[in-house]
Amino acid sequence: MAQSSGGLSVGLDSVKSFAIKRLLRVYLGFWPMFLLMLLLFVVYQPEFLSTGNLVLSFLLLNPVQEQLIIPPAWSLTYELYFYLIIALSLFLLPKYRLWVVVVMFLVSAVSTLLSDQDHFFISYFLMEFALGYFVYGFANRLKNYIDIKSALVLVSLSMAAFVLWGILAVGVTRVLTAGLFSACLLHLLLLETRQLILPVWLQKFGDASYTLYLLHMIVINAVMATGMSQWFKDQGLALVFYITVVVLTVLMSLFLYTKLEKPVYKSAVKKLS
Repeated sequence: MAQSSGGLSVGLDSVKSFAIKRLLRVYLGFWPMFLLMLLLFVVYQPEFLSTGNLVLSFLLLNPVQEQLIIPPAWSLTYELYFYLIIALSLFLLPKYRLWVVVVMFLVSAVSTLLSDQDHFFISYFLMEFALGYFVYGFANRLKNYIDIKSALVLVSLSMAAFVLWGILAVGVTRVLTAGLFSACLLHLLLLETRQLILPVWLQKFGDASYTLYLLHMIVINAVMATGMSQWFKDQGLALVFYITVVVLTVLMSLFLYTKLEKPVYKSAVKKLS
């Protein structure tokens, strides 16, 4: 978000362009998966459909994981909120936009420290989002001064944070563990792109990551609901089955991204631009 919004000019046109592209990217990738998962529930678990709000799930306005058709989609509600914040920051000059994120980080930090409950609009997830925003600026400023020693420090710090996350990942502690790990990983990736060009085939898998993010839960539900998982387990082939499912899920994600998500998104952006 820091990169894609950093060069945009001030004003309503930039806000509209940014918001339209982000909304299309999220919803056009999400809705086909939503309908696919909904079909699974209709066939195998219709009772669940009466416990959640399908409209809010469809519009990504419900962050409660247990009530969603696609459980991981709770994070997309926060993502849309982040987009709103960045979109509004485009009414300011570029040199002032960072302060919007700084204020957001501080408000979230104070709220999390003073309250045991997580509130959506000032959630600790805002701090994690801000960390990613800060990494972009930090990496750009120091890109000519980072060496292998610095990279090793980042790796060590990220590993320590990851271990702590497994033990303490609640509230503000999550930001200092999972959030710190993610920030270090992001920084390492930015360093890597200066020295190593990834193979095109590997980049394509990265491009399909959003589809994979949504599709993997659908596949898991399908293999569980149809009884395939238990059958292969009874035959002593559980490990082979699970590896096959992972590989096929990744390949299906790549196919759906290439043939559905990407062309539909590009077509929609072209029509609305």
